[in-house]
Amino acid sequence: VVLPDNDQPGKQHAEQVARSLYGVAATVRILLLPGLPPKGDVSDWLAAGHTAEELRTLADHARPWHPASREGMPEEGYIGTAADFAELYAHHTEAPRSFLYITFLTYLGSLFAHRVTLHSELRPSPRLYAVCLGPSADGRKSSALDHTDRFYRDTIANFGDHVHYGLGSAEGLARRLGRDEDTKQVRPLIVHLDELRVLVDKARPEGSIILPMLATLFERHMFDNTTKTHTITVRDGYVSLVAACTAETYAAIWTPAFLDIGFTNRLWLVAGGSERRIALPQPVPDYHRQAIKSDLGDLLARVDRAAGSGHLTLRLDEEAAQVWDAWYQAMPRTIHSRRLDTYGWRLMLLLSLSRGDLEAVSADTVHRVCALLDHQLALRQEFDPVDAENTIARVEEMIRRTLRAKGPLGKRDIRRFTNADRYGTWLFTTALDNVARAGDARFDRATRRYALTPQVSTDA
Repeated sequence: VVLPDNDQPGKQHAEQVARSLYGVAATVRILLLPGLPPKGDVSDWLAAGHTAEELRTLADHARPWHPASREGMPEEGYIGTAADFAELYAHHTEAPRSFLYITFLTYLGSLFAHRVTLHSELRPSPRLYAVCLGPSADGRKSSALDHTDRFYRDTIANFGDHVHYGLGSAEGLARRLGRDEDTKQVRPLIVHLDELRVLVDKARPEGSIILPMLATLFERHMFDNTTKTHTITVRDGYVSLVAACTAETYAAIWTPAFLDIGFTNRLWLVAGGSERRIALPQPVPDYHRQAIKSDLGDLLARVDRAAGSGHLTLRLDEEAAQVWDAWYQAMPRTIHSRRLDTYGWRLMLLLSLSRGDLEAVSADTVHRVCALLDHQLALRQEFDPVDAENTIARVEEMIRRTLRAKGPLGKRDIRRFTNADRYGTWLFTTALDNVARAGDARFDRATRRYALTPQVSTDA
């Protein structure tokens, strides 16, 4: 068990130690002690009154550490009805199992978006914005979306009414959201895109609000936009998204507007490619398909009974809460880790639903979710469309050099002298905030200027 100090260097060192022990020790665990003060270590924790028995208990519940992998999705991430569906269709078609699995979970989450949540003041909804990334030569990226879509439409009456194929204007999307005018029932919606580029192209024209609308609806289910001529109002707007894209296109399509608003860290990436070649896939055996349909129907009925006219609220059991807290405390605070915790909450719900657990989120489920989150972090680092971490580091150094050469400057002048417009507002603001948080520069509220601290200013 590796016990990191509670600061970024300590966590990075713990990762290095764990990596060196992996494959040598029978099990490697990283345990960030709860309640540890900033820069504190295990001696501080024990001095605060904690006991060796508490330490042993926490160590026993710490999740086994595995190096983050960019290859495939971790096997422990597959569970329940969604895994059965993915296994069945991957066996009979060329669609990647990982694409089928996450697409199935996205559709499942849309079904229960307004009915199932966690016991938390945040009240998360199990909705995903999932993007299937494959090589350009692989023509099976969107087939997983199609297989899943047809399965749900065949299983649930009128399910197609809850799917929006393609993307038009924000006004058109708003009309599909909210409550049905006749039944007053909430209408969750899945935006289904065979090509992710469609979203970027629709958001590109000046005046389009499709991007801020989708960004807002990822976190919430309300959106307003009022101009001189018209008003868009969304209430009870539960949106999910599935899209396909090549890895090459994903790296090149994003405009500064998407990066400034943080849209890419609202996406759940799935990497994969066809592993089998089938000249003419035969129909999936009906008796296998019917078994999964029956499981999905049973789950719908159970949720209906448990939720009644309200919500089904799942709690983390005590062990699950400890596992989640340990992962959360150890999560690296980087550009690529943003909103991973949000996806963690949503995946706890989805994996619990997939395995039919409607009373509590178990520790086993949280372990599986954490494995998926570690993998997602690795994917974000690999497919980062702008190499954000390295770019931000370069901009940080440009800011230091500019302040060293020019002296105290306001934010606008720093941006002008560093020519930061070529990187976009988000990257520049993040870099400037990092320089200030690191103590390399201080902001004078009276003069509204930044200046290097004396030690940094004199560094060669």
